[in-house]
Amino acid sequence: MRSEACARPLTGSWSHGRGRRYAYYHCPGRACGTSTTKNALEGDFLALLDRLRPRPEYLRLFKAVVLDTWKAKRQESAGLEADPRRRAEAIRHRKERLLEAFVYRGAINQATYQAQLDKLDADLTPVEMERHDAELEGLDVEGLLSYAEHVMLNAGALWRDAEHEHRIRLQAFFFPAGLTRADGAFGTVTSGSLFNHLVPVEETKSGVATQSTLGWNQILSFIQQLGANCGKIAGVCGVRA
Repeated sequence: MRSEACARPLTGSWSHGRGRRYAYYHCPGRACGTSTTKNALEGDFLALLDRLRPRPEYLRLFKAVVLDTWKAKRQESAGLEADPRRRAEAIRHRKERLLEAFVYRGAINQATYQAQLDKLDADLTPVEMERHDAELEGLDVEGLLSYAEHVMLNAGALWRDAEHEHRIRLQAFFFPAGLTRADGAFGTVTSGSLFNHLVPVEETKSGVATQSTLGWNQILSFIQQLGANCGKIAGVCGVRA
């Protein structure tokens, strides 16, 4: 949580009054003035989660679109030859031989070495991307989506009932870039938020979800974020990732 005015993280502290102690969050910057009680901040956060919570029927459509697109992409790539891992290893081996020729045998000069190294690096980049995509294909996408559905539909209750450490994990899961606070309210939720991946999908008269507004890059980004973060909150949410 940061101040929207100066981008500094808010700090927790205690205030005394009428024989009681009150928990506060405030910005350490003197010129900022951002301050709120712990109860107000937590209440507003729960309200934010409730406001962002998608409708169950919408998540059902979103899940159908993602799974359909994922399966179609896997079928497209099924016929591609050559294991990207094997090709990447071959390029790395050529780099080792190039280094040996330059450093140990002196068979080539600096300019030739650098030109060949740049070419091998350029060849390696797309192969590494293919290797990464191949690793993604091994993910249990349907399981990840079911896990995310459970967490997003019960976000407020899960966060409210969690211990402090688990709350921090859930906050990072929902809002990887964090949140800002100004004038007693949260700032605009950034594009890095898990909720912002849920772009509109449509349902035809036959009940089939369409993907007219849901691109492959958006789907891939969403799945990558789930794959990277679900393990971090495993056990926090009452289900296993």
